[in-house]
Amino acid sequence: AGAWREYSFDAAALGARCEGYYGVRPRGGWLEQWSGGYAIADRKLTSNLIWSNGRLDPWHGGGFLEQADALRGGAVFVMEQTAHHQDL
Repeated sequence: AGAWREYSFDAAALGARCEGYYGVRPRGGWLEQWSGGYAIADRKLTSNLIWSNGRLDPWHGGGFLEQADALRGGAVFVMEQTAHHQDL
């Protein structure tokens, strides 16, 4: 035991609990379906996107780091000494 505890995730039980509390069930793939997932920059309906990346984000190398990476009308901001969530 110690600091570790037994835990198993049960999606069906979670869905039932959400439905009981809130009257809805989780839609696992909804965000990706709605936003376009990894193809968001290829969507014809998106515009005026702001891509913020901090050099301290561990994944910043996979982000939009140059203005040329953004869609037309979008903007890229690279913050040298911070992360996109640093102020949270």
